[in-house]
Amino acid sequence: MISVTEAEQRILSHLSPLESILLPITQLAAHILREPCYADRPYPPFHRVAMDGIAIKNDQARRHWPIQTLQKAGEEPKILSSDAFCIEIMTGAKLPEACDSVIRYEDLELRDGIAYLKPGVELKVGAHIHRKGADCAQNARLIESDRRITAPLAGILAAIGKAQVRVTRLPRVAIISTGDELVSVEEQAASHQIRASNASALREALGSLGIYDCQCLRVADQVELMRETFAQALASHDVLLITGGVSAGKLDFVPQILHSLQVTEIFHKVRQKPGKPLWFGVGKNQQTVFGLPGNPQSALVCFIRYVEPALRTLMSRKSPAYRLCAKLMTAPYTKPSQLTQFVPVRVSQGQDAALQAYTLAHQGSGDFVALADSDGVLELAEMQAFEEGRAYPLYLWQSL
Repeated sequence: MISVTEAEQRILSHLSPLESILLPITQLAAHILREPCYADRPYPPFHRVAMDGIAIKNDQARRHWPIQTLQKAGEEPKILSSDAFCIEIMTGAKLPEACDSVIRYEDLELRDGIAYLKPGVELKVGAHIHRKGADCAQNARLIESDRRITAPLAGILAAIGKAQVRVTRLPRVAIISTGDELVSVEEQAASHQIRASNASALREALGSLGIYDCQCLRVADQVELMRETFAQALASHDVLLITGGVSAGKLDFVPQILHSLQVTEIFHKVRQKPGKPLWFGVGKNQQTVFGLPGNPQSALVCFIRYVEPALRTLMSRKSPAYRLCAKLMTAPYTKPSQLTQFVPVRVSQGQDAALQAYTLAHQGSGDFVALADSDGVLELAEMQAFEEGRAYPLYLWQSL
């Protein structure tokens, strides 16, 4: 068996980003940008009025101005006919020619077509004007490559006229649940059967990364049927998440079947609890294959600890420069000294803004009910003992 750290390193060393594609701006949700983006012109592209009010040529001695006209946002700028007049102006409009300042309506009284400055208001040259190029110059790099496209980035791309953007193609994922005991979610389970819940949990975990192109399959513990299912999945998907059949039982056929399909085993079994039977390999066409334990906690722990970083790499998404940590707030917790242990926790925020983790009682890796109140797991490395008040790595079910 290998360590948790070595398992992560081996996985990432065998991965590289998927190819890039061009997509219209209307289809960018969750994709990773694969090109830097530049300003097509200065921003703002003109002296932009920042408040509703009047535009004037500043004269410290003047306290009232007849209103010459009104200019709305989107109109060609009007020309101030005389320093004695003003132009009513709307937020977002281009500053009228011959004007150098804006006075807010809040600082004015308008009577009989004349704008009067309220007592005590001080005039400032350039007030309430967002100057041309104040945000960025033309050709300035606004967005680096390898960024996940969020709402602010989508807005910037639209503003600079990027109707099409080069992004990483999202991975096609197959989730394959194995086991004679499994029935579909819709079926009435007999006393000796269970519903295939791992597929739903993993599909939701993929969705938190923006990956929705996944196929869920279910196959009984029959070698030829499993081989056929795995082969078809390898032919049409980038990533296989196979749950169950990777331990040491007589019917744990997954490793040998994958080997027969020319999937190279990189490692099998990690010194951790839960999730020790984890299997990882690479297909002949560079498919990424995970053999996840069948127990619900084990499958999800392995997903957030190993599968998620692997998917980030395939999507060419830079992992965060930090890893979340949380303070253990419950009594010391006994663990096997030779295994890294992942413990379900509920997370809150303390008065010092630090994350706090409270361990939850559970009946082992098959106890999926205990996860209902959990936010994620704490990781305790080999040879460590839990200490109350100490911070440990935290992995959340919902990806940040």
